[in-house]
Amino acid sequence: SQQPQQNVANQQNNSVASTTTNPSSVSGGNLQSYVASKMASATGVNASTWTKIIQRETNWDSTVVNSSGHYGLFQLDGSYDKHGRSVEGQIQDAIDLYNKQGLNAWQSTAY
Repeated sequence: SQQPQQNVANQQNNSVASTTTNPSSVSGGNLQSYVASKMASATGVNASTWTKIIQRETNWDSTVVNSSGHYGLFQLDGSYDKHGRSVEGQIQDAIDLYNKQGLNAWQSTAY
């Protein structure tokens, strides 16, 4: 659980803002910032690249499913649904896919 660590951080520095680790409560620009920064941290690919990929794939709609069954922010194939379809699950599945295929999984050179 991350809660005790956050409490310790907040006690050590009263200016530290309490942040949520529940992406379902994150929306709009906060969602974009949250997802892009998590992907950048996990992959080493800059956040602006992830922002462009997600903007192109789904315009930041985490609930979209296309006619061929690709789902979520990253338009992942249903076979990659290992962590569930929450935003956090989609992030984990996208990290797994990136670790297997790199940016080739998103088939564009326009990044």
